[in-house]
Amino acid sequence: MRVKATIWAGFATALVLAVITALAYQSITRIFETNQREMLDHIVDEVRIQLSEIGRLVTTEAQLIAALPEIPGMISSCDRDRLLELLRDGYDIQHRHFGISVEQLNRIDGSVLLRLHNPSFFGDNVADTGEMVVTAHTTGEAQSGVEIGTSGLRVRGVAPVTDAGKIVGSIEFGIDMAPLLTALKAHTNADYAVLVDDRLFRSLATRAKIEDDDNFKVFNGLRIDSTTDLPLISKLAQFANLSIAKDRRYGEVEVDNVLYGSVTVPLVDYSGKAIGTIFAARSFEADQHQMRRNLVQMISMVAAGTVLMVAIILIVFNGMVLRPVTQLAGVARAWAEGKDAALPTGVSGPVADLVASLRALKARDDTVRREPVP
Repeated sequence: MRVKATIWAGFATALVLAVITALAYQSITRIFETNQREMLDHIVDEVRIQLSEIGRLVTTEAQLIAALPEIPGMISSCDRDRLLELLRDGYDIQHRHFGISVEQLNRIDGSVLLRLHNPSFFGDNVADTGEMVVTAHTTGEAQSGVEIGTSGLRVRGVAPVTDAGKIVGSIEFGIDMAPLLTALKAHTNADYAVLVDDRLFRSLATRAKIEDDDNFKVFNGLRIDSTTDLPLISKLAQFANLSIAKDRRYGEVEVDNVLYGSVTVPLVDYSGKAIGTIFAARSFEADQHQMRRNLVQMISMVAAGTVLMVAIILIVFNGMVLRPVTQLAGVARAWAEGKDAALPTGVSGPVADLVASLRALKARDDTVRREPVP
């Protein structure tokens, strides 16, 4: 009986552990998936925040230069040499320390008067492609957003320049996407890539480097404009089925036995047109290891608790049931062999009822034995 009870207890313990393990795994997996989605949503929020902050930065820079008293007269008189002399040192400092890659002065008709980042190239008209410049000239209000210019994709800010209350032109500042991605990686521990429509880029970024080399990979018509880790992003892009995103998309990609959670968000320019996508991927290897550790710890604690509980039950069961029943079996066997044996005392519950029944049976048997045989 003890052997059977132990076997059944072991079977019950294994069953309980299996059920608890399955429930624990499901629970931890759900928590992991929820945390993963929250991390990816946080990445999207950070992208928006960084874009907004950079937009404010370049707009403020443009407004500060536009407010210089010498600027309106120089733009009105098309004095490129004096503008270059006045602004060149400031642009060099901003370029080195703040990542400013575009500083451009435009006339009211949209023609470019001076590019500090490329002084030898001027005179072209941006009225057809530079919607921010046109809007700033029309409304008299500073504008900011993402736009592809002749030098490439930039976060741009444009401020109108006024002379005696009349708009005479504008000044434009821009930062490319690389500093944005660097800041994002520092905040989120994820890797990023900005991908832009290759045909659109080729048609607008006429002064940008567009050679088809390893630094300008194209996936499904999307050109990598900037990235935090080109080799990794190139591997991930092969499995992520990248395209111009119209809404947020989530996914999982495994590269070199490492699981990456990914999110793709639309890259929308100043006009509201989707011109590409921002792709972000975060390794969840450490999170998976933590999940496994949590699962092992939980199962270990549950197993220890279950085994302890079963052991206590067996001890109690043995003390209250098995031992008295075994003693009663021994007494009954002795009586059957005609030997004298005492019933156990100090028992309770059903075992006490069984002892009372055996005592009554023994008394009746003794009475029958004492009666004379007729």
